[in-house]
Amino acid sequence: MSELLTVEVATFAEVEIPETLTDELLADLVGFTLASEQAKGEWEINLSFTGVVEITRLHQQFMSLPEPTDILTFGYDDSSGGDIAICVPVATDNALEHEIPVERELCFLVVHGVLHLVGHDDQSDEMRGAMLSRQDQILD
Repeated sequence: MSELLTVEVATFAEVEIPETLTDELLADLVGFTLASEQAKGEWEINLSFTGVVEITRLHQQFMSLPEPTDILTFGYDDSSGGDIAICVPVATDNALEHEIPVERELCFLVVHGVLHLVGHDDQSDEMRGAMLSRQDQILD
């Protein structure tokens, strides 16, 4: 008998996010991404939608980089979930630059964070390209 996948997602928004990104939609997206990656077991994922000040603080604290970023992912030690912090203002700027809806960019970042939690890495240009391609496949 194969091990089932169960997912618990908690969403926290310190800044406003589009109304279309409901807790249910985000939980479905996380679950679909995990299932697409053939994840098994019990997963707990916290999605935090932050502003520039908070993401900059986290980026400095955990990566010693004193500037904002679009996303930070923190996996749990037991590999069964983690925390994903997404900066809505940076994501909004990215969406405008790429001429896509903000909702798609935020979903793209959610998928990006989940892929990190299941073991994907984007440290090299080749790995980053493969990861970005996989994100597009999942969203499509």
